[in-house]
Amino acid sequence: MAIGFIVLGILLAIIGIRGLWLVVYRRRRWKRYRGEAVSYAWERSGGSSHQFWILQWVDDDGVTRTARNPTGSSTGTLRSFPFPVEVLVNPANPDQAQVAKGGNSGVAAGMAMFLVGLIFTGVGTLIARYS
Repeated sequence: MAIGFIVLGILLAIIGIRGLWLVVYRRRRWKRYRGEAVSYAWERSGGSSHQFWILQWVDDDGVTRTARNPTGSSTGTLRSFPFPVEVLVNPANPDQAQVAKGGNSGVAAGMAMFLVGLIFTGVGTLIARYS
């Protein structure tokens, strides 16, 4: 049982670190635009629902673009649409965009995975030491 906790903890920590690294990468490499969250889409997966914001911005060529934010929330949004957000856009693929800051930017999910991974690893280590 201890080995299972340790292995799962390490895997979750690695997934969290990778997620946080991707957030930092996008913030440094992707283009930043002022945009709006104009609406949302609910998607069901594995018995739960998540709300994904639909982002809209005007690119450097004056073209209005729209993309679905890849990070969603199971609690929904209390704000009225549309509302302003800062949008990060992949310069290699302008159809890929993500909210630059806040809970829907991926930071919260990455931190949660990392912290849960640390806790599982610690619990597994304690179980192994005292059993």
